[in-house]
Amino acid sequence: MNESASRPPALDSLHDITLDLIHRRDLQAVLDTLLANMGPLLRSPSVSVDLLDGPDMIVTYAATPGQPLEVGDRMARGEGGFLTWQAIDSRAPVTLEDYSAWAQRRTLFEGYPIRAILIVPILYQQEVVGALNFLRLKQGDLFTQEDINIGVQLAKSVGLALENARIYTLLHERVDELARTSQELRDSQDQVIQQQREIAQIEERQRMGRDLHDSVSQSLHSLLLIAETLSGLIEKGQTPDALRLTSQLQETARQAIKETRLMLFESRSPLEEAAGDLPRALQARLDSVERRAGLRTRLTASGPLNECAPEIRDTLYWAATEGLNNALKHAQARQVLVTLAHDRQRVWLEVRDDGIGFNPAHLPGGGLGLSGAAERAALVNGKLEVKSAPGSGTSFSLTIPLEHTDA
Repeated sequence: MNESASRPPALDSLHDITLDLIHRRDLQAVLDTLLANMGPLLRSPSVSVDLLDGPDMIVTYAATPGQPLEVGDRMARGEGGFLTWQAIDSRAPVTLEDYSAWAQRRTLFEGYPIRAILIVPILYQQEVVGALNFLRLKQGDLFTQEDINIGVQLAKSVGLALENARIYTLLHERVDELARTSQELRDSQDQVIQQQREIAQIEERQRMGRDLHDSVSQSLHSLLLIAETLSGLIEKGQTPDALRLTSQLQETARQAIKETRLMLFESRSPLEEAAGDLPRALQARLDSVERRAGLRTRLTASGPLNECAPEIRDTLYWAATEGLNNALKHAQARQVLVTLAHDRQRVWLEVRDDGIGFNPAHLPGGGLGLSGAAERAALVNGKLEVKSAPGSGTSFSLTIPLEHTDA
């Protein structure tokens, strides 16, 4: 004979309720499942679930509608509920045949036709956590030993389900806490990175300012020496030498003018003045410095460059400035081409000149300001590359991937 066919229907129902409880993950779901099933399980029209709040306080967490007891009712030890406290303290079921005739009944239930009562403590690992309350309203409709046994088994399942719900809630809270902490760490990391970028920007401006100041000072000092030498040659009547020195004086003066214009331009914040418009800021730089210095310039820009994050635009601008400064001060170039491109995967910058070029292998460490530019590029996962050869000009490029840096 099939085992399930030979056992009472109540046991089958108990089995189904237990499986249902196992799959509930929060306290309210456990209580709702109990309220819907524990009454029919033991033919009890009024049921409730009490849970302990400390050793001396019971709180009603679930109750069928229509009875005097309501969710949220609290009952302290010694103020009533003697049968419930007896079940909790003895860790055993308590039954009463006719509650309406009991001398210690609660005044809350006056006029409510309670007859038989079954109260079963809820235990988890030998610790009482609450009680299941079953009420029958017809005289003589008593709870049998089989009813009591089923109630005890249900209480065991409830204890396990409540503990699972408690652990799930704690885990959920812990996950939420970890998520908040992780977000706070990411926010803090973003702030640190932003501060590093700002510091790098300040240091870069300071370095460029020092370099330009030194260059201008050196040019002016050279002008003074050449002028003094020229004056002596004129006094001595050495006209051919004086003419050659005059040509050198003119060239040095032109270089001093270039560097002075550059120093004045770099004292501003062109990208901020252009409201973050990168192509516009670079065009302003080319118009204000390179073209006035006599260089032919061309800027080519494509793609949604101004959709880049501000720190990326800032890095691109200062990298372009570094390449332009090198072309202006060292390359003896006649033409400078600046290219900007954005293809949603990466953003790319190149500054190319037609100057005298150099051998990159012979460039001193940190030469031409490349060390600072490389450090700034690394803050946005960028890669800086310099290609040059004597007599072939110089290509100064920066590539920044956008997968993790730009939305």
